[in-house]
Amino acid sequence: MSEAEIPVEKKSDPKKHKYIQIVLGLLIALVLLFLYLFLTKHPLLWNVPLLPDRMLTPDFLFHFDSAGLDTPRGVSSDPFDNVYVADNRNRRVRVFDKNGRAVNDFGQEHLEAPFDLVAHNGAVFVTDHIAGMVQRFNFGGSHMGTILASGDEELGLFRPTGITTDPDTGNLYITDIAEHRVVVSTRDGEVLFEFGGPGEAEGSFAFPGGVALDADKNIYVVDGNNARVQVFNPDGTEVLYVIYGGRADNESLSRPGNVAVDRNGYIWITDTFSHRVFVFDREQLMISFGGLGVEEGELYFPFGLNFDENGNIYVTERALDRISVFGYPTLTTGR
Repeated sequence: MSEAEIPVEKKSDPKKHKYIQIVLGLLIALVLLFLYLFLTKHPLLWNVPLLPDRMLTPDFLFHFDSAGLDTPRGVSSDPFDNVYVADNRNRRVRVFDKNGRAVNDFGQEHLEAPFDLVAHNGAVFVTDHIAGMVQRFNFGGSHMGTILASGDEELGLFRPTGITTDPDTGNLYITDIAEHRVVVSTRDGEVLFEFGGPGEAEGSFAFPGGVALDADKNIYVVDGNNARVQVFNPDGTEVLYVIYGGRADNESLSRPGNVAVDRNGYIWITDTFSHRVFVFDREQLMISFGGLGVEEGELYFPFGLNFDENGNIYVTERALDRISVFGYPTLTTGR
């Protein structure tokens, strides 16, 4: 073989080899990123929002030993694990311990038809829609005076139903079915402002029921005959949004009774005529539970609703004269 025919070995280009490695690495990274976005249904790929926290149906715990109750309405609790129930037709407040045993009764001499109540800072405030008064008792049951009464010059006709309190100021928020309004007063009965009035338009009410505050002092008002809950800014001058229920017939409010907002900001509503409790966040229905029945976990004309310090949920059932207790539901994050 001549010298001219001897093959010459070609040397590889290190720069080109490094460039190929970088390109292959980027392609692999893009493929892995696409798989991640696809499998997790990430909004960058799917253009849909991530699902919010999901709420599981709360577990039924037990029934109170509620023998002797007659049409229980509102329910509240104090920091000492005492549970107060407006025992409507017995014209009293009945007190239970955390295990559901009756430990005290009071108010018979001062109440005609207790409707709702709230325990706060050593006092229990009770609405009486027949007498047209709000009465104050201490935790032991001693009468501390009448806070508001129908016929007062500032109030006029007054038939109070729902009641709650601002935990910071102690101010009382009271619904009134005589004038279809919300009255806000100090705990000594000085009226600060009121809002509402009869009607179907937003900002008006038809037989308002329960009332609650959230952490931002927004005001949630059950608008019973209008089958909705209206949410107002802290001074009651603006309707922020309205809750009617979900899209399906079994997810719509029919005759809401009471409302509470839990420490996580979820909105709980007893719906008396559908025999259920509905739980919403601001955007959607999270869960509902109960349903017509007399078995554990079922409800029969629920009305009152309250959380204790441990997050347990108390629901009064006026037709069965009982209180059902549920544990706080588990929250899970889903996509």
